Amino acid sequence: MNFKEELTKYIDIINNELTKYLKKEDCPEHILNESKGYSLMAGGKRLRPILIIASYNLFKDDIEKCYKFAVAMEMVHTFSLIHDDLPGIDNDDYRRGKLTNHKKYNEATAILAGDSLLNNAYNLIIDDISESDDNEKQSKLNALYELSYGIDRMIAGEYVDTEYEGKQISSDYLEYMHENKTGALIKASVRIGAILANADEKDLNKLTDYAEKIGLAFQIKDDILSEIGNEKELGKPVGNDKARGKCTYVTKYGLEKAQKMLDDIINEAIEIIKNYNEKGEFLIELEINKGVIIMESDINNIPTHIAIIMDGNRRWARARNLNVSDGHKKGAETLENIAKYCNKIGIKYLTVYAFSTENWKRSKEEVGALMSLLRFYLDKFAKRADTENIRIKVLGDIEVLDKGLKESILKAIDRTKTNTGLTLNIALNYGGRAELTMAVKRIAEQVKNGTLSIDDISDQTISDNLYTAGQPDPDLLIRTSGELRTSNFLPWQIVYSEFCFKEKFWPDFNKSDIDEAIQIYQKRNRKFGGK
Repeated sequence: MNFKEELTKYIDIINNELTKYLKKEDCPEHILNESKGYSLMAGGKRLRPILIIASYNLFKDDIEKCYKFAVAMEMVHTFSLIHDDLPGIDNDDYRRGKLTNHKKYNEATAILAGDSLLNNAYNLIIDDISESDDNEKQSKLNALYELSYGIDRMIAGEYVDTEYEGKQISSDYLEYMHENKTGALIKASVRIGAILANADEKDLNKLTDYAEKIGLAFQIKDDILSEIGNEKELGKPVGNDKARGKCTYVTKYGLEKAQKMLDDIINEAIEIIKNYNEKGEFLIELEINKGVIIMESDINNIPTHIAIIMDGNRRWARARNLNVSDGHKKGAETLENIAKYCNKIGIKYLTVYAFSTENWKRSKEEVGALMSLLRFYLDKFAKRADTENIRIKVLGDIEVLDKGLKESILKAIDRTKTNTGLTLNIALNYGGRAELTMAVKRIAEQVKNGTLSIDDISDQTISDNLYTAGQPDPDLLIRTSGELRTSNFLPWQIVYSEFCFKEKFWPDFNKSDIDEAIQIYQKRNRKFGGK
């Protein structure tokens, strides 16, 4: 499963279904209809309807049967956002980077647009129930109750948030507020999907526990982003909650503790969904991506190509009184995990620095052990990479490597050459200056034999003669271990890459670190030398 593709598919389904219910005709209330469409199609994450479909899909494959409930849920959510932004509640000027409904139109229109969307949601579900056979009606009535109860709890949570703005509140009140304000509709979404699929009581209880955790995760993540995100990402000013005296998980516990709470809750939620094996994979990835987590705009802003300088294996081992080879073994395991994760979230190219031309200066014992390890893991990983649809390529001069390692490299390349997922470039016996020298020699040879004119030599000519020919340049370069240099790695290709330096040693690097690096990347304003 490619998480990015699956998430995009779900979002497209919801958006296509929503457009069916937007009235286009010219009528006296056409401005009201326009106002509804303005907020409904403003680019939301569609998390709640996606949860309905994904929860339903845990048990049944005919997901189209829950589309109307999914659409209705998004209408309800949009109604809540329109009213939440009003002067009498949060008085926000922007939502998702656009003017809020009452700022775009006026307060009266915004109120009525929200009211109308709520009514439209109920009408849609009632029509769905009336058209259903007797076997489906009871489950749909139960799902309708879940929706109504979720709306009631959401309103209760919103009241507590409004009533206690600027006041100190207990941890219990904070949890109650967010359990209802944010978590109620998320919980309802997961339960609705399961109820429509006729899940038994045991499964329904499990999913309820899962839903409560991701509802809380969503709110904590939102609180964190409100503190350290950027206005473009949030669609509203950063620090708005603090300025208005709102009690959040960040203002209550501090940023570091809030982040730890988020990670713990996500892990707990994942443990629940693991019981559903392959069927639960999408929901697991949704959590891993804190996808709360991934915004629709973020989907289109995930880097195509990530490069990593995997530094710190030896220091990691020495800090634990282990052999250096143990550090390299743990580093190899980390690489496999990171490659699989990048493939799942839609990264197209991952280039890693495994062994540089300068690494030959290390002791013969270490180099020998590292080469043996590389051969072992290439043979082992090539099989798993093939099942994961990962393509393996090697950058560097492999002709000087021993025969056994060279054979393993060529076998891995050949075995995975038709795969269409992530391309994993392993830089092995690689040096950036050596690569550029090689490219210059190749170009000179082309000029010499008359296949290339000097006047035709361009930047692209050089790119076409590098190991990475045909691939886009890295969008993001990550280096672990705290070192702040590029160490002769991809000097031509990274001229416009965004850099992210991590203090962690490579063996400790994990999926959350990739998430964080991507979030940092998404906050950068890439100008490429322009304004």
